[in-house]
Amino acid sequence: MGAEEIIEELYEIVNNDGDLSVKDLTDIVEGISIEDRIAGNGALTLFYTGESERLINKLVGTSNENVRIIRRTDAYDFLANRKFKDILRYAVKYDNPTLSESELIKEVNRLLYEASYYDEAGNFVEGEGFWTIIFS
Repeated sequence: MGAEEIIEELYEIVNNDGDLSVKDLTDIVEGISIEDRIAGNGALTLFYTGESERLINKLVGTSNENVRIIRRTDAYDFLANRKFKDILRYAVKYDNPTLSESELIKEVNRLLYEASYYDEAGNFVEGEGFWTIIFS
C-alpha cells in the first residue's frame, strides 16, 4: 500500500473519531519504504534539508537515475502529505487528552522533527522525530 492510501485510511479513522495512537503512526513510519522509485543501483545518495523544490530539481532533475533523494520515496510522500500533520495531531491528542494547545503543537513538532545529537558528555542520543527515523 502506498503513502496516499495509508493517509486516506488514517484520515478516515480521524474523521470517525477512531482509535489512533502515536505508536500506531511510529510503526507505520518505521515500516514505510525509503526506496527511491527512480534511482538505479549504485546511485549517489543526496542528503539535504529544507531546500526548495526548484533547487533540488536543478540538481537532480525529476528523473535522474544516478542520484537517490528522499523526495522520491513513499516515506517522503507520507510525512510531507498535508493531512499527515492533522493525523499526527489527532494521535497525540488521543494519547494525551489533557494537553494544552501549546503543548500539543510542541509535541507534534518534536515527533516530526526531533533530530539525533550528542549530549554534553559526548553520548549519542537518537532523536525520535519521524524524519529522523526514516533517515536511520
